[in-house]
Amino acid sequence: MTRIFIVLLLLVAAASGTVAAQDNTTANETAPDLEDADTCDRLVEDGVRICSADFTDGESVLVFESDRRERITLTEAAPLDGADPNRDTFVLSSGRTEVRLSHANSASEGVWIDTGTTLTGVRTRTSDALLGGPWTVEDAQSAGIGAGLGTALMTLYLVARTVYGRDPTGERLA
Repeated sequence: MTRIFIVLLLLVAAASGTVAAQDNTTANETAPDLEDADTCDRLVEDGVRICSADFTDGESVLVFESDRRERITLTEAAPLDGADPNRDTFVLSSGRTEVRLSHANSASEGVWIDTGTTLTGVRTRTSDALLGGPWTVEDAQSAGIGAGLGTALMTLYLVARTVYGRDPTGERLA
């Protein structure tokens, strides 16, 4: 019986240890480079295009390309919860311009772009996950280790209960 207990203990330890041995390779997040931004293919209005739209550190970061000086107003696209969305006006110069709009509501996922003649909505982040959040590799590893340890402890408890005769269910005689 002791041999079975030790073998099961080693198997559980080996199974939960594979989660901790994963490689920690993540892409480093950098600020958007105005020269290397995506192609500016989304048209806001004639002469004004969106090159990229991202959400970082509680604010929307948009890169525009404009053929002329243009005044735009960005408004946070907030859900209907009664909070006042942030709004700010920017002047785009000729060429590429990066603008940042901080979000008052943590659940908002985009911005409205108003040029005076055109109103355009842009999604800056998506919430595809059931439990949203910027999860890292360390978070996934911690969850895996926790699940492995929980399984190991429960297995050890059930084996010890059976070995020491404290199992209330009778032995099956099929």
